[in-house]
Amino acid sequence: MANYEKEMDEKRADELLQNVFKAAGQAPNTIPIDQLVAKREERIRGLRIARMAAMCLLILTLMAPVAFKDSLYQDTRGPIVTEDTLKNGRLTIQVKGVSADIDYENIRAKAAGGEVILPEDTDEENGIVIFADLKENLEISIPDKLGNTTHLLFFKDRERVRRRRSLWDVWAPTIPQR
Repeated sequence: MANYEKEMDEKRADELLQNVFKAAGQAPNTIPIDQLVAKREERIRGLRIARMAAMCLLILTLMAPVAFKDSLYQDTRGPIVTEDTLKNGRLTIQVKGVSADIDYENIRAKAAGGEVILPEDTDEENGIVIFADLKENLEISIPDKLGNTTHLLFFKDRERVRRRRSLWDVWAPTIPQR
């Protein structure tokens, strides 16, 4: 493809521009041709910078999911119960933190009448929590140190612990795991 753009000295370009204005019945050009050329080059340079900035922004936007993948898909479930037993009115629960360590100081149970019951004993090394003298149904809250909480329901007549369903239980299978 041939390049039709040829260089022209400024004096000849200015004369040509004045003739174009005169032929069109316009007032003569008062801006020197070198300033017109400089403005054009400045505009082109600005467009190139804007185009580069837009491309960088597009690339960063497309790479954002990769950059934040670990934080987006972290497992943020509460602690899990690995075992529970009931003997002589003492409920022993073995728990394990999924996202963080168990917050043993804030483990609580709430009786059906609203009374808050603290664990009789905890063994942080083995993940054991013991509630004693159970005479009624309980809702047990086991938090971890990130603020995730597992809620358990203890039914005295069934002598078993059941995890209370939450939105996490419903939606967990749809979130990709690492």
